[in-house]
Amino acid sequence: MEPKKPPAIAKPRKDVEKPTDTESEKKFTYAEILFLMMFAIGADIANVFPILNIFVTIVTLFVTQIYFKFKGVKSGFNLVMQLLEFIPFLSIIPMMTMGVLVTIIMANNPRLDEKVQKATSVATPKVPTPTS
Repeated sequence: MEPKKPPAIAKPRKDVEKPTDTESEKKFTYAEILFLMMFAIGADIANVFPILNIFVTIVTLFVTQIYFKFKGVKSGFNLVMQLLEFIPFLSIIPMMTMGVLVTIIMANNPRLDEKVQKATSVATPKVPTPTS
């Protein structure tokens, strides 16, 4: 009886696509996205009650902004949406969830973020600076 040969090491297949640079450079993992979305949805549900609205908005404003700064993500849209939560009747709209979702999408898709930055720079009027 012959001894068994060890199995040959499989060579990488050429027809299988490798992850692109954007897939490997994602800022947020699925667990982080799930946690942030649950946090934002819970905060939006609590914002339905007028008295809780102010306290919940202040806490979530600081928590999400610090977390996004920790991750190195631009979070201007999220900041605007959370500041709009302070307006009494607008707090019924789930703006916190929208702000977190848009911030995550922009951070995980750098090409989309570049297109948005280019579009907003065209739409923003340039203000002349006074010369001395």
